[in-house]
Amino acid sequence: MSTILSWRFLKKMETDRKPVRIRVLMIFLLLIILIVAGYLWLPVGRLLHRSPLNEKEFVNQQQEDQSPNSVSFNFEPAPNTETPAGLYKGIAHSGSFSAKVFGINSYSPAIERKVSETGPGELKAIGVSAWVYIFPTKADITSDLILGISNKLGVNVIWKKVIVEGTRLPMGKWFKVSGFFDLADKEINADYRLQLFYWNNSKADILVDDFYMVFGTSPERKGDTTYVDMTLQKPFTAKLNTPPFPFIMAEKQEIGNHSSAFLVDDGKQKQGLISPDDRLFTRNFTGDNSGLDQLLVLNPGKKPELFVYSREKKAFSMISVNVDPSIQPFMDSPVILAGRFSSRSASELIFIKEKEILLAGFSKNVAGKEILMRPIRKTAMPFPVADLKKFQFLAPDINGDDISELFAAEADGTWHLFKFSEAGWEQVSSAEAHTVTEWMDEGGRISFFAGEFRPLPSWEETILAIMETQDHASVKYSLHVLDPVTGQFKRLFRYKQKLHDTLPGPDVLNPGDQILTGNFGMPGLFLKYNRDWRFDLKLLSFENSGYCIHGNVDFKGYEKDHNPKYFEILRIIPGCFIEPGKTSLLVIGRNCKKSDPGTGKCIEFDDRPELPNTIQVYALPYFSKND
Repeated sequence: MSTILSWRFLKKMETDRKPVRIRVLMIFLLLIILIVAGYLWLPVGRLLHRSPLNEKEFVNQQQEDQSPNSVSFNFEPAPNTETPAGLYKGIAHSGSFSAKVFGINSYSPAIERKVSETGPGELKAIGVSAWVYIFPTKADITSDLILGISNKLGVNVIWKKVIVEGTRLPMGKWFKVSGFFDLADKEINADYRLQLFYWNNSKADILVDDFYMVFGTSPERKGDTTYVDMTLQKPFTAKLNTPPFPFIMAEKQEIGNHSSAFLVDDGKQKQGLISPDDRLFTRNFTGDNSGLDQLLVLNPGKKPELFVYSREKKAFSMISVNVDPSIQPFMDSPVILAGRFSSRSASELIFIKEKEILLAGFSKNVAGKEILMRPIRKTAMPFPVADLKKFQFLAPDINGDDISELFAAEADGTWHLFKFSEAGWEQVSSAEAHTVTEWMDEGGRISFFAGEFRPLPSWEETILAIMETQDHASVKYSLHVLDPVTGQFKRLFRYKQKLHDTLPGPDVLNPGDQILTGNFGMPGLFLKYNRDWRFDLKLLSFENSGYCIHGNVDFKGYEKDHNPKYFEILRIIPGCFIEPGKTSLLVIGRNCKKSDPGTGKCIEFDDRPELPNTIQVYALPYFSKND
């Protein structure tokens, strides 16, 4: 009997084990599925990640700026070494190499640092950035710029990422991604390690370049207390010509000089170390059919230089300028103007010195690598001038015939308009025949500018006068166009703009402004630039009912924190440098090391590591009527 009971008991035990074995097997299979899925789709495998390519393979070529508080990494292998796997040659944001991140679950080489190497004090924040290039694809992009912080065992204890995903990302060009991570609430030991790398989990092929890490938070800044009235209970509503104005971003263009202080800097030769104090002119002086402006640099102590941009090479080149000996005494003239005075094909120069005017042009030599500045005609001043400093000279195309005139005006309302002919400078009109009441505000300041300021397409250029009263109480402006029949300057918008003559404060226009004209899309758009007490660059236009402030202009696409507006001295020159018919901005940035005690003018520049001297080109958006 006991034998039968034992057999039944064992049989029951065996039957009960079958579900257990099945459950164990199912759990085992589920774990395998989860591990595979995590490896393919989740960043679980990154908890113990170490890049197969070590930074030491590239260290001879790395540039660490402001180390140890920042570090950059550009994937350039050391000279005379074998190129490590994982690099891509031919498409790079800087240098010749970038890193491949091709296909699902692929990752780039990494920057790796000990926390103790990042600088003094606690590590409370990290800023990261990288440049990304996605080969054109229809696949959805899923990728991240990842910052991992690992302990002594190599396990990541902090995981941060900049997400780069979607179907609307730029394709076939470099774009920058960046992030800032606040680590103030994290416990980070000195022997922990930081690792920055890029992870791709899509079917796309991606390149990355120029990794950059900045360690620490911004220092505390002392300043004035700002009070905001929160009691009005009225939401903000945008209002014409009332701040805050929208921002319009000018984007950095590629000119192949690595943003250095030289306009031509290809790593082998450096040319065009242009000072903000040089006399610069943007015109087509050679008469070629490129549709681009050239940059002419004149300095009495140097040989003239002419720079031409190549759209194929995306870089400037220099043409040497030889000066005819008869022109040499005029190179330091107080007044030099550029325009087309005797020719519609190429631009020329006017030199006004003492009581003489010299008109000069340019001739190419056979090689095409040098040009000659040659005299066209030298004449006496066509009107009496006791002091050139009292006159303002312009070279406008006042009647739209593609030939420039010579306009001269004095603060007391005296003005003259001349046109060049075979007989010399012939007077078109003057204040003796036609006075302009708005230009006769004696005692105050007045500045004259020429440009296509009208809101409708027009070939004739307009004279803009900005006038400040002697007591600095108000600023007015006027726009005048020449009547070719009567020779009289007539005011535009005489009636409709009567109530808009007085401008509210220095935030709009004043006689000390630089007015930068060009083709920015819609007719009549222009820039006003002022650095009297702060950086102020605005896009404006004159409309039938008054002026219109379209917005503040700022910059983007620059390296690191090198925004052009941060320079103490910034020269801005408009011209069609990059694309025919579209005006861009050439900027020359300098900081001052030593100023003249009497005039306050900078007499020695300072090339600072945190904001190095630079010359760059930026392009504004091209505006249409729908913008």
